[in-house]
Amino acid sequence: MEAEKSTGGSLSRLADPERVVRACFNFDKLATVKELLALRQVLMDKAVSIEMVAAERVFDSALSERLAGQARLLRKVARELEPLRRAAAKAKPPKEM
Repeated sequence: MEAEKSTGGSLSRLADPERVVRACFNFDKLATVKELLALRQVLMDKAVSIEMVAAERVFDSALSERLAGQARLLRKVARELEPLRRAAAKAKPPKEM
């Protein structure tokens, strides 16, 4: 009998709407932080690859310069994602949740 009472209390806590909303928020927050981190890493990796091709002058100089410029832009975008990722990591649920 005592086990049934303690289980019932646990289940009601799990079904608490505020707890569910908070858990969903934290899940989405972590997923967003991970996606921003992964995107930043991919952008940086691809920028390096493009810079290497540009530096090797695989293509004519005009295209190599364009590639180098675009690689710099990719790096810039990647760097700009970091403050966004940090803000998402520190985010609190909105008060109206």
